Amino acid sequence: MITMSSTIAYTPEQRARAFELWERILTHRVFLREERYGSAPTSLAAKHVAALIDSDGAATDEFGPVTVTLVSYSDYGGSDLDAANVRALGELPGVSVTAGGAHGEDAAWLQLGELPVLGAQTVDDGLDRLQAIVDALGRIAENGLLDDEVHTAYIDELTDQAWEAWLGWDVISDLEPVAPEGFALSETERCQIRAAYYAFDGNEWVAETATSVTNYRHDHALAHAASTVLGWDYPSMKASHDAEQERAAAQRTATEHRWQWEHETFRAVWAAFLAAYPVPALSNATGPTRDYQHRTAFGQLHRAALTATVANLLTVVQADAEQAAYRDRDRRTAGQGRS
Repeated sequence: MITMSSTIAYTPEQRARAFELWERILTHRVFLREERYGSAPTSLAAKHVAALIDSDGAATDEFGPVTVTLVSYSDYGGSDLDAANVRALGELPGVSVTAGGAHGEDAAWLQLGELPVLGAQTVDDGLDRLQAIVDALGRIAENGLLDDEVHTAYIDELTDQAWEAWLGWDVISDLEPVAPEGFALSETERCQIRAAYYAFDGNEWVAETATSVTNYRHDHALAHAASTVLGWDYPSMKASHDAEQERAAAQRTATEHRWQWEHETFRAVWAAFLAAYPVPALSNATGPTRDYQHRTAFGQLHRAALTATVANLLTVVQADAEQAAYRDRDRRTAGQGRS
């Protein structure tokens, strides 16, 4: 990290150039934080910027120091491009990088007004470093990315980390449902599956967030690993498993529908029964008298229900017997006609 000088002896031309460069930095999409009051101004007055240039970024009697965040990202914000840009900017002299913040937040930042010079280096050296930062922000604004190689390396890093974070568990969880009964992977086979999965030529790793990637050809890589290590025809095994799951789901749905129909039918029959056999009216009595009336009333209802049920059964039986008699008579009549 560059160690800033405590005092800067600008010539008028150098001071004018420093002011111009800081103004250009502030025109980009940066985040400002005024450290004295903890505020986040959207812009700064020219005299504030000039005062911090003269103080080399330190607080003055009138103005507090200001942190300029150039690019940031976290687990919940930003993109993989932001993450790569933070790393690339961090390689420039004068840019500080804060890593490991809340929710994985990383940021590249500057102290407004500080000139990045080392020891005996000149003011012009520091201004050239500021110019390099301005140029880098311009490339980010134009292309969205400062360094393609840094971005590629970052995606490769996320890809490698994915296995321990979640991907390894997902792969094993996808294999286990289609595996033969009693099957268990050895530690060696797990390592071989990891190697075969990553070796699949068709892998298409895409950053879903700033800190995680997804393989858009996961199923193909999984089939390749299963075939290479276990000798499985994973697509066929998965299709068979999915079909069985669909049949089981359809059976559960049918059972649930039957239960619902039976419940609704029971409620309808019970409602009809209560309409035909209402509970006898109860008096306003209280205590043992009312309890007795309750038992009597529901006893009458119970007897009525039994009577109705038996009557319905006798009616059904009688109807079935009459129909059977009619069928027997018809058969006899038909037999006499043939003879």
